[in-house]
Amino acid sequence: MTDESVTMSEVAAKADPRTRRPAEEREAQIIEAAFTAFAANGLDETRLEDIARLAGVAKGTIYLYFPNKEALFREMITRTVVVRLDALENAPRTGDAHADFDRIVRTYWQYVTEPKFPVLHRLVSSVLPRLPELQQFFSERVSLRWQRLLQGCIDACVAEGVFGAEQAPESARMLHALMMQHALMRANPTICNAIHLQDADAVMDRVLSFFHAAMRPAGNSSAHLHGHATQSRTS
Repeated sequence: MTDESVTMSEVAAKADPRTRRPAEEREAQIIEAAFTAFAANGLDETRLEDIARLAGVAKGTIYLYFPNKEALFREMITRTVVVRLDALENAPRTGDAHADFDRIVRTYWQYVTEPKFPVLHRLVSSVLPRLPELQQFFSERVSLRWQRLLQGCIDACVAEGVFGAEQAPESARMLHALMMQHALMRANPTICNAIHLQDADAVMDRVLSFFHAAMRPAGNSSAHLHGHATQSRTS
């Protein structure tokens, strides 16, 4: 009877794909389900049972990976945003500060124009003000980190004489605000259609052209910088 019971259990396990799922895949499935549930109902109204059902796992399985919803939310941010910043920070530099600047800005722009970004932005904006620990995590691992990365690229352009030094101390924050505002406007169909923001690359061209003109050092032509920006996008 024991041998037969074991055999039947093995057959049942093989028949159920949830029991065959590797741990990493199962964790990723839980995080994806959490994103869907949080997007639909918000953090407060989402229950772990809802996430478990979407992920195709038992509620107890979630506790094997995450002690609570807040920890799950934090990991969702990590896998959605933090990994992008990891890649940008670790990407090799070309030695051309302006080309590196444009490439990093455009790479981040690709992320904020993905469909998930406005959903994540809405969730983060609604959750962080009342969860200090999560707010600190997001500030340190995302907001301030991106600002430092962007400012470092701008400072390198200043050192090469591509950008002027006068506006440099505030420029990362200004460019970040431009990118976020345009990304969120593109996510709103009414605004997007009214002011013709459908082409994401064209929007980024205009944003960078504006930024390049604002950062232009005395004696440099705006045409030269705009040409450099277009060449960086197409290379």
